[in-house]
This record gives sequence, structure tokens and C-alpha cells, in this order.
Amino acid sequence: MDSRELINIINNYNDAVAVDMEDYGFMAATCNKDVEAFIVRGISDNIKNKAKLDIKGKNSKNKNYREVAIKNAIEFAFKIIKRKFFNLY
Repeated sequence: MDSRELINIINNYNDAVAVDMEDYGFMAATCNKDVEAFIVRGISDNIKNKAKLDIKGKNSKNKNYREVAIKNAIEFAFKIIKRKFFNLY
């Protein structure tokens, strides 16, 4: 993402907490086929103070932000799968 795009997002979508650009191609491809798909992203970065949070996460006694994001994404994905395919809540 270049700086013009980032400035546009901050100025026009200042309530956004994440920007996902990578998954669009995957979802576009599945829409053109008879394929059910979903994407779950674990968000560990913050647009406004990413470098500061990265350093804090690595040097802190607390869990790394990425580890927490991965765990949450996995749990959420499994809940969706359980509901969709096994009718479990």
C-alpha cells in the first residue's frame, strides 16, 4: 500500500481497524465458481502505531500480538465450520 492509499483510508475511513487487500483475488475467484468459501484474518497490526506495538509485543512479558491474533482466528474459523457443517453451536 503506498502512502496515498494510506492517507485516503485514514482521511475517509477513520473508523477502519484493518485493511485487507490480499484476500480479494481469492474471493473473486470463488464467486465465479460454484464454491463456498470464507476468509478469517487474525489482525495483529494497528495502522496508527504498528512499529510501537510490534516492539511491545516482542519485548513484553505478555503474549505476542500475533500469537493472540492467530489463536482468535483459528477459534472463530472452527466455530463457523461447526455451525455450517455440523449444526453445532
